[in-house]
Amino acid sequence: MKKSFKLFIDSLDVLDDLTDEQIAQLLKAIRAYELDGTEILSGTMKAVFNPFKKNSDRANEAYKITCAKNKAIAIARESTKRDKAPRKAPRSTDKDKDKDKDKDKDKDKDKDNKEPYEKSVQKWIDYRKSIKKPLSEHSIEAIIKKHNKDSLGFDSSVANSIENGYQGLFEPKNNYSAKSKAEVGSLNWQIEQEMKPKENEDYVEVQIESS
Repeated sequence: MKKSFKLFIDSLDVLDDLTDEQIAQLLKAIRAYELDGTEILSGTMKAVFNPFKKNSDRANEAYKITCAKNKAIAIARESTKRDKAPRKAPRSTDKDKDKDKDKDKDKDKDKDNKEPYEKSVQKWIDYRKSIKKPLSEHSIEAIIKKHNKDSLGFDSSVANSIENGYQGLFEPKNNYSAKSKAEVGSLNWQIEQEMKPKENEDYVEVQIESS
């Protein structure tokens, strides 16, 4: 649950035209809407309240995008940890050892077996699933070809795209840093556009607490 919301200073000019009682009604309505989306005004006061409601809806949408991005990054990092974690070999009996020997002999003969995906390819597949944008079979074939052509470049593209919340694969720019400007159209860029105040527009941060 959010612990604060923004009130733009120029939107408060309407208070000059309201009575003290109407100001109290408006502030209570803003608080109720920020807490649980309840609308308690009607008539003329509802028209006064509507600009505050639109600002709230815009901020809430940006907040949801931020949460989705953070969740996707957390899932990708967890996947990386699993890849790096050492795996314990299962205990094997004498029969299992004999079977393993037979399998080793058959490996040279069976060259048509499909190779498992490389870690970076699997990481990108898992990431796309986590943001509800799964890759098609055709896309998976394309990224495998790209990996086989330039594995180092592919690995850096996967790391860069996951870190920045991109839906597509993008190579990191030269002198790239976490503080560099977000790519236009990327998830980071959308969040910045939603959260930053409009030009020449001031705002105040309001803290709210529910009992």
